[in-house]
Amino acid sequence: MRYVQKLVDNNVELTEDIIKELHSLLYVGASEDFRGQYRTDYITIPHARNLPPVRHISYYMNKLFEEYNNEMNKMDIIEKISLFHIKFENIHPFQDGNGQVGRLIINYQLMRAGYPFISLKNKNKKEYIKAFESYHMDLDDHEMYQLIVNAIAEELEARIEILSREEKEK
Repeated sequence: MRYVQKLVDNNVELTEDIIKELHSLLYVGASEDFRGQYRTDYITIPHARNLPPVRHISYYMNKLFEEYNNEMNKMDIIEKISLFHIKFENIHPFQDGNGQVGRLIINYQLMRAGYPFISLKNKNKKEYIKAFESYHMDLDDHEMYQLIVNAIAEELEARIEILSREEKEK
């Protein structure tokens, strides 16, 4: 979290290297050939479809960033974040930790846009998985979009409640 805040504070653009660094930080005790490295083995993931072969991961990540920095720039920021997240998770570039890295990326993107840090998967696991299924069925990222919007609203409401309590205690 501190690393994400530091990136936001320094206005650092999202890159593949940043994503690899996030993964590396999540796996500090792991071997160097695992931390921050794209997977080298085929994996199967529940609720994932058409994971790219290992040899194509870099290609798909480059393609994702081209889209992120071009076509997705025309989108509402939350839609851009939700679509990037779905596509990142569909590439599943790392052997393990993709979900954690993906949710850190969401928060990095939100915080850069002035939104609060949110919690997605823990409270809304069924909706989170359903959002991916919805995208796989009809390429609609609306459910992920709505999940993120709702999480932002919940976080803001919680902050308002805390501030209200603090104000009453004065």
